[in-house]
Amino acid sequence: MIRRLHCSEGHLHGIAAMIEHGADCQRVVQQIVAVQASLRQVTGLVVKHHLSACLEEQLHNP
Repeated sequence: MIRRLHCSEGHLHGIAAMIEHGADCQRVVQQIVAVQASLRQVTGLVVKHHLSACLEEQLHNP
């Protein structure tokens, strides 16, 4: 999960550099969509982890 966040962070820095250097709008948007997809995956992992932790807590402390 942390690795994915670091990858997304690097990707965002790359997008910022693309914009600063006047990259084609279509390429920039394509990269933004890729980061959004990655962050959706991280969100799913966070929710899954949270639900697992809550369930585990309920099993041990009903």
